[in-house]
Formats: sequence, structure tokens, C-alpha cells
Amino acid sequence: MNDSTMYDFTNCPFLEELSKKDPGRNMVFTAIETLKTSKDIKLFFDEYVQFLKDNGSEPKIREDARRVAESNIGYILGYYGGDEHALWYGVLQTVSHPIFGHDFGRGYTPTVEEALEAGKKACRTAKKVTKSRSPRKPRK
Repeated sequence: MNDSTMYDFTNCPFLEELSKKDPGRNMVFTAIETLKTSKDIKLFFDEYVQFLKDNGSEPKIREDARRVAESNIGYILGYYGGDEHALWYGVLQTVSHPIFGHDFGRGYTPTVEEALEAGKKACRTAKKVTKSRSPRKPRK
């Protein structure tokens, strides 16, 4: 483990170098803004999956690292447009936005109404999942 960070980059030298460009920032944002070739994007993705396997904060993240990586990248790509969408979605065909789906960034842009409804649905789903995980304590 590198003394200057809390993460283990042993299996991810490319990711380690990328994370040094903007320490403390989510490396997916840095990657999207920095990487411009298919080769680098594929290398980033492979190492990001390995990174999640090695450093995931929960067992289910470590066990399903590829799906988590695809979802994280898809979500963060939602903050970008145009060139980044075309490049990243073109290279990483399995990546999709966790709320708007696979077509988001590939020609589909939700309307304001669709985005609002999708956000409400995601919130309801999150509440159900959270509720099923942690029983409420009785109020006093």
C-alpha cells in the first residue's frame, strides 16, 4: 500500500498514476476528462474493476466490481456530454447510466419530466432497499 494514500494500487499502476493528477478527487471524473484513446479507456476500466475488487468498501462491491464500475462510470458520464459521451460509451459498450439506462449518452436525452420521474422512482427504490436493510427503531 502506498503511504501517501489509503488505497491499495498494487494491481493498478495506471490508476495510481491517474489518481496523482488530482489527489482526493474521484478518479472517474479525472479519467473522463483526461483519457482520450480507446486503449487508455479500456486500461482504466480494467484497472478500475480490479481496484474495486481490492478496495471496495463493502463485500458486494468487491464481489460485483465490474457491474459497480459500469454503473459508476455511466452515472458520472451523465455530468458530461458530446465528445466524452461518444468516446466513453463507444469504447465501453456495457456501460450504462444507472437511472436512464443504456441509451442515455447514445442518442437518448431525457426530457425534464422524464428525468424528474426517473429521479422519483430511484428515490422510492432506494427507500425500499434502505428500509429492508435496517429495521426502524421504535420512537420514544
